This record gives sequence, structure tokens and C-alpha cells, in this order.
Amino acid sequence: MLNRALTWIYATSRRRTALHIFFSALTLSLGTLIYVVYRPANILVFEWIAFVGLEDFVATLRSSSVVLAFEPPEWVLYSLPDMLWVVSFGHAIFAVLTGADTGLKGFWVAAITIGAVAIGSEVGQAFGVVPGTFDWWDLLLYGAGILWLIFFTLSEARFRSQPIDKRSDNHE
Repeated sequence: MLNRALTWIYATSRRRTALHIFFSALTLSLGTLIYVVYRPANILVFEWIAFVGLEDFVATLRSSSVVLAFEPPEWVLYSLPDMLWVVSFGHAIFAVLTGADTGLKGFWVAAITIGAVAIGSEVGQAFGVVPGTFDWWDLLLYGAGILWLIFFTLSEARFRSQPIDKRSDNHE
């Protein structure tokens, strides 16, 4: 069933683009939610929240009983949002590439470039070349995010080449 669903999704560039936009929005939202709910309120993003008038909403969210009952580990607070944003950026690029129909080479170049920048920035922090604090969790989760993007690239390759079952709905 999953195979049939993925074959149907990958049958048209419009569906592939929608899938990438969905995953881009989902991972961006999850990363931002973790950041806004659990990170200290003295970081720059809270100035942006105040600027757009969402400080009351965020304050209510941060003080909810569900949030207060759950204390995530540090890697969730400090590394997972970055990984989710890398994945979000990758899917946004994939959505553009799908619309441009660059072929699979574009997806590989995007996944490798995004991975090199994310992992390279963390390694640069280890050597003091890039500002910030090196963290093994960041490195591990960036790697996991890149593997996720590579999985989608391989899915593109596999399911683009499969014919749609004549009984399935092939309409946009």
C-alpha cells in the first residue's frame, strides 16, 4: 500500500512539489515550536515574536501544563531544531528543483551541498573557524537530517521510474 501511495505521489511533479513543501513546512514548524516553547526567552527570536505581536500567544503556549510537564533532554532543545531546519531547507530546495525539473542530479547536488554546509559549520566551530560552540549532538543530528534528505532523493529515483497502475487515479 505504501509503495502504491508513493508511486502515485511521485507520478507528477506537482505532487512531488507538494510533498516537499509539506515536509518543509512540517519540519520548520516543529523546529520553531521546540525553540519557542523551550528555549530561554532572552534570545533574539523573542524580539521578532514581540515585533509581530505574538508574545501573548507564545507566553500562553510556554506556560501550558503540557509544556510544563515535559522536560526534554538538552539535545532536543539545542540540536533537534537545527536538524529540523536543515531538513526543512532541503525540502524547500527540493520543491524548487522538482518544479524546475532538473532531474535527480540536482537533488544529489542539493543534499550534498546542504550536508557539507551544515556539517562543515559544526566542524568549523570545533576548530574555532566558525563562531559558536561545537556539539557532537549537532553533528550527529545534522548527519541524520542529511540521511533523511538522501532517503528522499533515493525515493525520487525509485518512484519516478515506476509506472502508475492503470487502475489508480492518475489525475492531478
